[in-house]
Amino acid sequence: MIKLTNLILRGFGQIMLQNNPYTGLLFLAGILYNSWLLALAAIAGCIISTATAYVLKFDIKDIEKGIYGFNGALTAIAIYYFFGFNILSTALLVVGSSLSSILQFQIKRIINPYTAPFILVTWILLFIVHYLLKQPLVSINSIAGDTSPILLTIGNSFGQVFLQENWISGTLIFIGILINSPKAALYALVSVLLSTVISKLVSLPDSQIYTGLIGYNAILCAIAFSDSKRMATLWIILSVFLSLFIFEFIGLLGVIPLTASFVITTWVEKFFMKKVKI
Repeated sequence: MIKLTNLILRGFGQIMLQNNPYTGLLFLAGILYNSWLLALAAIAGCIISTATAYVLKFDIKDIEKGIYGFNGALTAIAIYYFFGFNILSTALLVVGSSLSSILQFQIKRIINPYTAPFILVTWILLFIVHYLLKQPLVSINSIAGDTSPILLTIGNSFGQVFLQENWISGTLIFIGILINSPKAALYALVSVLLSTVISKLVSLPDSQIYTGLIGYNAILCAIAFSDSKRMATLWIILSVFLSLFIFEFIGLLGVIPLTASFVITTWVEKFFMKKVKI
């Protein structure tokens, strides 16, 4: 039981690249504060995707680090977030979480997957259920007013990584990062502020800024580059600009961006860093 709990919590921690069960516990607490149903979905998704990795005999060291748990957790959250709690969505949770683990293994052979399995599975299910079967989405982000304070924006940005528009949830998540890596937490905080300033300068909708939709991909990019040995600050600044552009571009295509701008930005910059040996 202790080993299973450790696996689950490390899986939650890996959502934001933190291999720490205590960090994962705070992430789970953040989700639970906003929605007990999504918290249960996340736990179920993490267990199912991890169990899939065990059954298929994937690398045991990666499994123990939570590498095969986090995409399953995110996929499960997204399924209940978009489709609600019903028989169909529960079946999709099982299938989607398992599939995310398989995609994690396959993509990992080529490149660091990050949250790509979660994105691909969720997009596929959204296309099938919403666009083909015409099932309505049950959850959309609310609109925040122009007077929302910057602390609300920061909290929501951290929360939106887990599809939680709740500043208290986001605060718990930030503390979780801070416990494991103060450096990553600082860079993540700065990235939110920078993305907010950029968004204001180019007149992006306040409904995107204050609900945290603009900042969450920037946070993930900042964490991904926080351990860069050289010029980490430069790469993080560039990633904030690029992820913001990609986020808006994907939105214009009529696709829910999820964490795609983070993944694409990180892949592009990491590729460039490797080629120029920076």
